[in-house]
Amino acid sequence: MGNDWSMSREHRDPMMESVRAKWYSENDTRIVADNFVAEHKKLKVDIGQLKENEKKLQEANRSIAATFNECLVEYQQLKEELSSIKQENLELGKQLDAKQQDNQELTKENNILSNGKENALSRLSKIAGIQLTKGNSDITDLSDANRPTKLAEKWSSLYTDEWSDAFDEFQTIMKNENSAIEKELCSIVQKCFNICQEIEKKQMADIKTHVWDIACCLHRQPDQLVSATKTSQYHNVVKDNPKKPTATMAPNNGMDNEKLQSILKCMEELIEIVHERRKYDKNLLECVKQEALRELEQYNKMGSQSKIMKFVDRCTEICWSMVIKEPPMALVFNEMEGTAIDKNMFSVYTKSGPFIDFVVWPALILHKDGPILTKGTVQGKENNTIKTEIEISNSTDDITEKKMDSQNVIAETGDENLKYIPPDEHSPDGHVIEEDGKACH
Repeated sequence: MGNDWSMSREHRDPMMESVRAKWYSENDTRIVADNFVAEHKKLKVDIGQLKENEKKLQEANRSIAATFNECLVEYQQLKEELSSIKQENLELGKQLDAKQQDNQELTKENNILSNGKENALSRLSKIAGIQLTKGNSDITDLSDANRPTKLAEKWSSLYTDEWSDAFDEFQTIMKNENSAIEKELCSIVQKCFNICQEIEKKQMADIKTHVWDIACCLHRQPDQLVSATKTSQYHNVVKDNPKKPTATMAPNNGMDNEKLQSILKCMEELIEIVHERRKYDKNLLECVKQEALRELEQYNKMGSQSKIMKFVDRCTEICWSMVIKEPPMALVFNEMEGTAIDKNMFSVYTKSGPFIDFVVWPALILHKDGPILTKGTVQGKENNTIKTEIEISNSTDDITEKKMDSQNVIAETGDENLKYIPPDEHSPDGHVIEEDGKACH
């Protein structure tokens, strides 16, 4: 039948087509009606759910609207409070700016007063310190970075650090036969110290010449200038007495004693200023070091950055700080061979013995005949080779002191003025003194 129905339209029966159309029409109507009823029931259920949801949404909307209104009221309140706070903050900011301005002015004024006070105290302290420490090495200026105790620390550090580095470098360029390196390093120290002494001595001579002229000009005494051909006052008072100018000599060339005293006092004050200046003048120190480096150029075997030249540089720096002290500090190292080892002044190097073979590192003393600040180092030996002199180098002159090794010296010399003192805690080997009480050792 299906095949017949699928045949072409020319072969279809019109009556059958009519019956079939009527049958399908009624059947489709029933199906459509059933579908409509089912769809209607479903829509009613959906409408009921939607109405229920609508009620819930309306309730939620009313709740949200109430909350929104509350938030809006709160927002308005917060907005008003924020405006009030901004206004208050603006007023407080203005007050703060005014207070900060006042504070800056007060701080500035306080700094000016504090600086004035510090400067006044500093000047007062410096004046008091100068007056207190002038010529008195027993009183230390704690504000001085190169005070004797600090220089003693630097001197010890120089031996343990730069000396050791220079020793290692010397071993690469020379053989250490008979302790040649130790002796060469001690020779470098002596040369550095002597160079500083010579520069300081010449500089002070020049300074005193110019200071004398300045003092004479300030006191309206142009005829007493060093360049004046007829004056001898400078030579009598200053040049012939370089350690400390004094007015004990009778004035000449028409200058009365009062004017001479004024000139000398002015000169002394100017020299004190120069002394203070020299302590902190880095350019002067650099010139001194360059002079020492030129004098010791032969040690520059490893180039300008060699450890030997660094030792020379550092040694010169410390020695310069020593010789410009008032009074100058001193090193003990000259003509010590063969003398008894003073264990208070020297430590033993690698060989022990009661007598000195050679000095490895000089001892540092506060001033001529002063207390020991840092012990030196010497090489000891057993045999006794008598030396008759010890030189203690300082910025003014050398100390010469007789040394005797035993009681037999009295018999050997036949000098009845000598007296033997047995050993004690200060002189373990004993010593010899003259009848007038002078020690001869």
